[in-house]
Amino acid sequence: MSKTASQTEKPVFTGCRPVLPVADIAASVTYYCDALGFEVGWGWPDPENPEYEGEDSTLVYVFRGHFELLLESCDGPIYPMKIVVGMPSTDAVDVLAAEYQDSGAKIVEPPELRVWGTYEMLVLDLDGHRLRMLH
Repeated sequence: MSKTASQTEKPVFTGCRPVLPVADIAASVTYYCDALGFEVGWGWPDPENPEYEGEDSTLVYVFRGHFELLLESCDGPIYPMKIVVGMPSTDAVDVLAAEYQDSGAKIVEPPELRVWGTYEMLVLDLDGHRLRMLH
């Protein structure tokens, strides 16, 4: 039996949405939006749905450009994750650093050319998740 071209090609991934556990979902959403410049796509359960009226969302989808995350309320211990965020240029990293300084984001390593050849900065969220922005 011969295979067609579509059967021999590997499927392509079209995105990735890491799920970050957070201690306080409302505070985390506020930080991601106000300090890190993300937008809210949706929350679950949806408090605007009459079936879930009065319930707070325990899972919230946030995004900035093509970078997407799910923030999930967690009652147990939180083990911070490390996420690498690709930037289009070193200038973009610098512009983002200036934006984050103005917004009060937690920049723990300012933009710098590293010995391994990438230009990057490190930002923390409220739960210690590490976002490494680099070009």
